[in-house]
Amino acid sequence: MTTIAGKEFHSSSAAAIESRSRSSTLGIVAVLSARIIIMAALVGFAVSAVDLLRISFFLTDGADELVRAAFVFKALIIFTSVIVGGLAYLIEGSLPHQIASVVFCSFAIHLALLLLPAFWMIPGSFSLSLTGALASALIGIGIAVAKFANRMRYAGIISEGLSPRMLNNLSSRSCLLTDPAGDPSEFDVVVVSHQALTHPGWATFIARAAAAGCEVQTVTKFSRESAGRINLDYMDQLVISHTNSHPYCIVKRAIDVGVVLFAAPFVLLILAVASLAILMTMGRPILFVQDRVGLYGSVFSMYKLRTMRVCGSNEIQIATAKGDNRITPLGKFLRRYHIDELPQLWNVLKGDMTLIGPRPEQPNLVRNYAENLPGYELRHLVRPGISGWSQVKYGYASTLEETREKLEFDLFYVEQFGPVLDAKIVVKTAIAMFDPEHVR
Repeated sequence: MTTIAGKEFHSSSAAAIESRSRSSTLGIVAVLSARIIIMAALVGFAVSAVDLLRISFFLTDGADELVRAAFVFKALIIFTSVIVGGLAYLIEGSLPHQIASVVFCSFAIHLALLLLPAFWMIPGSFSLSLTGALASALIGIGIAVAKFANRMRYAGIISEGLSPRMLNNLSSRSCLLTDPAGDPSEFDVVVVSHQALTHPGWATFIARAAAAGCEVQTVTKFSRESAGRINLDYMDQLVISHTNSHPYCIVKRAIDVGVVLFAAPFVLLILAVASLAILMTMGRPILFVQDRVGLYGSVFSMYKLRTMRVCGSNEIQIATAKGDNRITPLGKFLRRYHIDELPQLWNVLKGDMTLIGPRPEQPNLVRNYAENLPGYELRHLVRPGISGWSQVKYGYASTLEETREKLEFDLFYVEQFGPVLDAKIVVKTAIAMFDPEHVR
């Protein structure tokens, strides 16, 4: 075992080979199990689809209302199962966490369908809903297991040219390679830097690895896939297109407006109660208005419910830290459940912000970060958001070093901008809302 920058790596040895062999065997078993589970559930859904098709033949204008109700109910069962499968793909974390989340979602969604018989007396609705929950849970578990097995690949990381910071960000299922004369066939993937490619000994090792069937990845690509971040030490390999000409931007803006308008009645009620509580306990002002840097470096006024005592005229504005003594007791409650962020939906409606994107910062902090962190201003190529990839993967940052870490996740979001990553952020945000670690 080798330790670099506080991170432990396996050495290329007989023990490492044995570990990799065990993980490969476990991976094969996991993949086969996942396939069997998914196939069994799909057969069940195929039977349900045939039954649904049979019912559809009776859906004429004079069809019995009970037949129509049964058709709608079974169609909803299949549709919600597809939703659970999608959630299973998006949910991340340990395998037990993924399985528990999938089972909870399956039964919660399908049991909610049992409310329908309150309007339509559908025979066998409980057993049908329970069967649908079990089938969708099986599919979700199969997807979770397949994802887990895919991530069990054993990586050999060539140490040549890698900084301790980069090594610290890589997967723990890795073996640090220091001898180009070693056997590459024991690895699923070999991770290389540009320096290793130009080193005669390592170039030969990489060629032998490719010939042995190993996948060869650059350290930047491996870091992207294993950690979801762009290491600032390798900014020359960053690939960013003009994100705001992306077709998804139109869809994203439509979703923003639709969600805000739909949620407006509920949000206004919550804001009315929270505003009254602030007025009674902290006095005026109720809203906290502050300049933030948005798309392409433009400055806009961002709105939040006030959660801190009013700063004196001589006090310097600094980023909020954990346990900040400026936060009032009511402010802690509002922050704990992210109620203080609700006024930002007005910023979303105006187009200053979006629901999903990097968090906007104060102009003075942006100037400081831009001077000290390479590529910081690239995060302004996308519209800032209420929740973002760096928020759910890292959390809040109050120091320059923490901001550097957070920036690596923001740059990953800018590079990978699209609906799939946004969907993952939505799921992670829903989980993080109940995690005190994501609150300052």
